[in-house]
Amino acid sequence: MHQPLLVIDPDGRFSEVAGRCRAPRSLSTNPREHRDPLAIHRILSSNDCSEFATVALDSITAILEPLKAVIMEENTRGLHKNKSAPWSRKAAVLRMIVDPMVGCGRDMALIWHSEDSSDAYGKRQTRQTLQKVEARRILRCLNAVIRLEHVGGRRLARVTWSRNGVQGVAIEDTDGYWRGVPERIERALYGETATNTGTTPPVFRTTPQ
Repeated sequence: MHQPLLVIDPDGRFSEVAGRCRAPRSLSTNPREHRDPLAIHRILSSNDCSEFATVALDSITAILEPLKAVIMEENTRGLHKNKSAPWSRKAAVLRMIVDPMVGCGRDMALIWHSEDSSDAYGKRQTRQTLQKVEARRILRCLNAVIRLEHVGGRRLARVTWSRNGVQGVAIEDTDGYWRGVPERIERALYGETATNTGTTPPVFRTTPQ
């Protein structure tokens, strides 16, 4: 991704990748704020992000999946007369997070996970943690959807959708740590290049507001 990064880290794994980026910064020193949609919205909306090239959220799964579990448990306990109404909270969460990310005017990387599971008949399947209806909501803000795959010992970045219609392109991680892969994806989509280097992470905002 274009550097430097402003990282929203609900997964709590920023330290694992910080050394492979150029001057990345964390959204906040408070871990709770990385999982709080309203805190994310307020921080991004009230700060100038012009010093960054990319705002990255890794991952939206860590925010939406716990919310899904809470809603399901509330419905099981009969806390809502209309069991469909609480699900609108997930849509609101996406809007609170995605809209200010777009509003920063920087590149945006929104990451979510896929999980192995079994269907009602015990057949293994892979599901995306971002449901189809939620994925459709954010396509208006994305230029491409890229799936990272491990196939036969090879690591691939596959373009599954793009705004300009290019899809199916698969770029192999030949150098490790996805070095050069974003640039090759850009060439495949637009014929453009980007730069990527690495160093250590300060913090974007050090005191809660």
